[in-house]
Amino acid sequence: MSFPLYGADQDGGTDPVTGLPGAARLAADLAARMPADRQESNGRRQGEDFLLLLEIYPQARDAERGLTAIQRAGAYLQSLFGSSTPLYSLGLGVFALLWSRVSPEESRHMADMLLRRLRREEFGRAHAGLTSLRGGAKLTAARLVTEAWQALAVARRRGPFGLCVAGAERIFPPLAPGDRARLGRLWRGRERFALLLIRQDQVALSNHFSKRVRAALIPDSEVLFLSQRESMVYLDGADEAAARRWLEEFRHRMEQSSGSTFSTGIALYPCLSYRKSQIPLNCRKALRHAELLGPDSLAVFNGISLNISGDAYYNEGDIRRAVAEYRQGLALDPANVNLLNSLGVALVQLNQTKPALAAFEKALQIDPASFMALCNLGFAHLSSARDDRAIACFEQALTVNGCSFDLLLQLGKLYCRRRRYPEAVALLRRCVDDHGVEERRNADLAAAHRLLGRALLGLEQPRPAMEAVQKALSLNPRDTEALSLLGELYLINGEGDDIALSLCHQAVEMDGKRGESWRRLGWVQWRQGKAVEAEASLRQGLRLSRRDPLAASWLGRIYEEQGRHRQARQMYARAQRWQG
Repeated sequence: MSFPLYGADQDGGTDPVTGLPGAARLAADLAARMPADRQESNGRRQGEDFLLLLEIYPQARDAERGLTAIQRAGAYLQSLFGSSTPLYSLGLGVFALLWSRVSPEESRHMADMLLRRLRREEFGRAHAGLTSLRGGAKLTAARLVTEAWQALAVARRRGPFGLCVAGAERIFPPLAPGDRARLGRLWRGRERFALLLIRQDQVALSNHFSKRVRAALIPDSEVLFLSQRESMVYLDGADEAAARRWLEEFRHRMEQSSGSTFSTGIALYPCLSYRKSQIPLNCRKALRHAELLGPDSLAVFNGISLNISGDAYYNEGDIRRAVAEYRQGLALDPANVNLLNSLGVALVQLNQTKPALAAFEKALQIDPASFMALCNLGFAHLSSARDDRAIACFEQALTVNGCSFDLLLQLGKLYCRRRRYPEAVALLRRCVDDHGVEERRNADLAAAHRLLGRALLGLEQPRPAMEAVQKALSLNPRDTEALSLLGELYLINGEGDDIALSLCHQAVEMDGKRGESWRRLGWVQWRQGKAVEAEASLRQGLRLSRRDPLAASWLGRIYEEQGRHRQARQMYARAQRWQG
């Protein structure tokens, strides 16, 4: 399968839908970057360059709405990255980003955080395929994009917000067939054994380490020499204490000859419901655990090992495999807060909110002051429209860490929704003005300024509100919520009825799924004497936001003016009920 560098920019210009550079420009930039990427600075690489293909589903009823959804996605990405990251639109909701001089771990983390942001911005589905530009002299722009496209195809199978890294080596490579067969003969019929995976901490430049291992072994030891750097030891009938004793004696003999240090992972059988054939993989996961502790370390396969292996699968975008690892880890260590948090986050990515809530709640039963569990539980409640519970979680989290921008923004949004405007203004001003708060991107600041404008309007301060919303639109010109709010403020401030109506129309044309935008359009139409149009807009707003007291109240006013008193009373009653 291949993915050609197609797009709407046949003349090499921009994509007409998003206004972003298109496929031809991406091909030219990739061709220019790859030779430079193969060069080294002072003999050492300063990170790598990565290409990310991002697929964002429009989820629209018709082509026109699909195009506006793609425009919204492009505008959000542009405001998120600004000029710091080259961004391209390849058509059909597929975008490309180029990240320069970052490590593979950083690139995976950046891709994961981008997918999480898209989820919170209510994009229904998004998938990402990531590949490195470091591919040798034969790598071409077309081949590179094909690799990223193939990774994107895998990401689609990994859930609604899946990620895949192209060409990634297997995280925990299996044993060679011959080594598996030998171990099978050793453990056949045995009820208990231990495996030890010994790995030289430094890169093996010769066979010196394997020679030291051979010399330190006692006679008749069952050992598989996997490479010049790795050896696996089989101990028949051994439990953890026996395996530790064997390793201590072996380490003492190894120290009698000078050489590199080594780390060891130990895995035991029986263990949970693992088959014997799975114990070598557990042994490798234990070794990964040991290596994270530093050189010359030891780890016995346990819940932490499975948390680490689950994180490795999660970082590769294999969320379902990560969930399986976390669950096995909790079977070994049910009170591990990190495992519970990790499981909950992965389940949220798979849209399995109910079991995610249970995981976060159990983590808080164990550690009520866990900042991550409080935040994660709050976001899970928020995704399930449990605003009151989300507010309680976020407020408690704020007492633990008051410098989290995301937390301040989300709590400010909820305060606005609950009309707690003084508290919202206090938090949102911190978002935009407090330099002690975590680093923010333009899209984050745009949302904060827009919400600040909404809260100031709620406090009947329309002039400062207008300034805040204009600042939001300068950071993200296609923020439809800010457009409709600015239209409302233009009318309130007497800045121009036609402009107010035009801005509100633009908002619903760009994104017709927001009931609040339809409600503002209806209010502006009503204030301008367009009662028929206002009624239709307010009804649409109520169809999208079924418990909007302002839309119901204004619709009641229209009915009252038209002499439709029974319908007016019904709408007033709804508004009063929803207001409370």
